[in-house]
Amino acid sequence: MKAALLYQLNTPLRIEEVPELEIGPGDLLVRTATCGICRTDLHIQEGLAYVPALPHIGGHVPAGVVVRCGSESGQKALVIGSGSIGVLLVQILKEAGIKVLATDQSETSCEVARKAGADFAMRAGDPNCIAEIQRFSGGGVDCVRSGRAHGRVIIEFKSAHVINPFSA
Repeated sequence: MKAALLYQLNTPLRIEEVPELEIGPGDLLVRTATCGICRTDLHIQEGLAYVPALPHIGGHVPAGVVVRCGSESGQKALVIGSGSIGVLLVQILKEAGIKVLATDQSETSCEVARKAGADFAMRAGDPNCIAEIQRFSGGGVDCVRSGRAHGRVIIEFKSAHVINPFSA
């Protein structure tokens, strides 16, 4: 597949062929059909945002389809952050048949996550959020993924019976 790679700050992106990613037994592989480069990517390129490990594949708003599932995909996932990337993750996870819980600081974003298919969505700042996640999920989730992450969209599944997604 082709990707826009950044090898050094303040240099042009290079479009190159990159190998297909290997996935583990609990991952989903999304084949990206298209992905835009946005202002955040340009800030990274210019050294005005965080500095990722280089080379860095630009673009964090992909559109694609799930092409492969690991053999032990979880049954319940928590998506932290219900912005555009988080909602995309909700849709991908629902397509894979996974029960999806979502959180965000904004109630409006939680409602968007529900409309996108989340089985449960709650404001992260609510003092009962963790208890409600544990109650709704039956004790915890199998996967936690931040919708605000940059880079490739691989959903990492963890064996997590009881979790606190907001602890460091």
